[in-house]
Amino acid sequence: MLDSVSLQSCFFFIFSLLCTLVSCSSHDSSDISFEALNQQDMTTFREGDSSRMEYFLVDDFENLEQAASQIDRFICQNKIPDHSKYYIYTIYVLRKTRMTNPETIAEYHRNFYTHSMANDLLFEYQWKKARTTRRYQFKGQKQISSIPFDCDNISSE
Repeated sequence: MLDSVSLQSCFFFIFSLLCTLVSCSSHDSSDISFEALNQQDMTTFREGDSSRMEYFLVDDFENLEQAASQIDRFICQNKIPDHSKYYIYTIYVLRKTRMTNPETIAEYHRNFYTHSMANDLLFEYQWKKARTTRRYQFKGQKQISSIPFDCDNISSE
């Protein structure tokens, strides 16, 4: 029969083991790297309205569902402060790959839309005047979700 000290020691050992397993199995999303793809950023003017598009690359994540909250926080911290001056303000987040990186895009500019936007687009964040802000998630060319998005409700942790 176990005495109370042995039982406490056993409990502490199991608790420590579980904590270690949980921390080892979950990927630390702070390892995600972000890179602005400024050469693709664009502001357009049409019939009195303007729109702004910005692009970011992300790398070093294992699970997109786990990384999504860190990507959301990054977007909220890095969007322009006054997006209301644009009719549409959009931020695109793409996975950094062999074909989707600043060097390859600079060399093969046309491939950005035919390959990168078609295959490596992960998220599109869109702010429209007088409409709900949305976050669209993509897998390849297929949109897999569309949710309301509000930076005021995003944790900065």
